[in-house]
Amino acid sequence: MRRRPKGMQYRLDCVIDEALLDPAEDRIDALVRLARQQGQHSLHARIRARARLLRNKSPSSQAKSITRTQKLLCRIVDVQAPNGWCLGWSDGSSIYADAQRYAGLGGVLHNDQGDRIATISDFCAGLDAFQAELHAFYAVLKAALARGIRRLIMHIDCQALAHLFLNRRDDPRMRGICSLAEQFHDLRIEVIPRRANAMADRLAKRAAHGLLLQQP
Repeated sequence: MRRRPKGMQYRLDCVIDEALLDPAEDRIDALVRLARQQGQHSLHARIRARARLLRNKSPSSQAKSITRTQKLLCRIVDVQAPNGWCLGWSDGSSIYADAQRYAGLGGVLHNDQGDRIATISDFCAGLDAFQAELHAFYAVLKAALARGIRRLIMHIDCQALAHLFLNRRDDPRMRGICSLAEQFHDLRIEVIPRRANAMADRLAKRAAHGLLLQQP
């Protein structure tokens, strides 16, 4: 494999660090330009590595750093999307405590300009982990249709859900999702690593834990 010159690597790290520390629009634009040159996946890995390094240097700003990292990763995905397509992310979480299940649904929706137009963090009692994944996916599709979106790329980290959607749409568990899917002109699924779906995952877990804390 051809190695990138050290000078270019240093410049790449500087651009990433500047965007992570102060995500001003011009710094994000510089990173987006690099995304077009470097490729989405390699740059994703570099951003996560630099973010970990910065968090280790300043543990007190960890929560803010995680949020900025996810925003940058989403922006890079946005610029790779075909023109006219919107993007969605979904995830489900389920906690078993006191002989009950507490489930959370997380989702994010971007328009075709890369702007976030919907954030979902909702709870449902009694769902297992896979049921939570289904409900979260359904919630993002419903939010997209409500906003007039008809071309959507959904990002999920659940292989089982992707398999059902692509190969087993006759499964009774898919009835609601398929009903919504038919209303899109185009709907695609991309399975991504769990760490790349951290924003939706965090929203789902926050909702599940919030429901648990509300119980007497």
